[in-house]
Amino acid sequence: GDFGSNVFALEIGVPESSRADVVNTFAKEIGETHKGHLNTGIFATRYLFEQLGANGLNDLAYGAMTKRDYPSFGHWLDQGATVTWEKWNGQDSHNHPMFGGALMWFYNTLAGVQPDEDAAGFERFTVKPVLAEGLPSVRYSTMTPRGEVASEVSHLPGEVNLTVTVPVGSVAKVMVPVPESGMKVYADGSSTPLEGAIEQGYLTTEVGQGTWSFTAR
Repeated sequence: GDFGSNVFALEIGVPESSRADVVNTFAKEIGETHKGHLNTGIFATRYLFEQLGANGLNDLAYGAMTKRDYPSFGHWLDQGATVTWEKWNGQDSHNHPMFGGALMWFYNTLAGVQPDEDAAGFERFTVKPVLAEGLPSVRYSTMTPRGEVASEVSHLPGEVNLTVTVPVGSVAKVMVPVPESGMKVYADGSSTPLEGAIEQGYLTTEVGQGTWSFTAR
């Protein structure tokens, strides 16, 4: 059946005492029951990929996004689609944003660019990329009223590189992925590691306008 109920539960919030059970059920439903494919309707699909990324299951998200057989975005592409369709089986409209909300995963999760809802025009924003095995690099940029915001992240065993562009007058909270224990984070080629605790696989720092490069190794 549709596992959208678990997507909504995680999006809205579940008690910490139940979170592990919900996440495990969620992972089993998509990974085993549906062999890595989507089985969500219009609203749950909007949050599906981001919730996979937020709960340590971004590899499942990447797998679902890159499937080529039915039902999948890749199945549409193989049939010549250049925009999203209304239904996975190709019925009805062939220019319809029914499942388009899922594509926010590319910039919100993979590139990690998340504007602050309380600061208009990207005055403040967060960059928190979530790494996916099999996808070695990601780059995203968008033009804001203040200038370009960009996130470029690449990773290989033992090293993660993240470059962030912050426009004039903006401040970014940058959360550098630190996927392996013992790694340290270096800024702009410095030989001295950044100070600060690594919490839940990220070291957090704050930067103003400019282009900033960080390496975890």
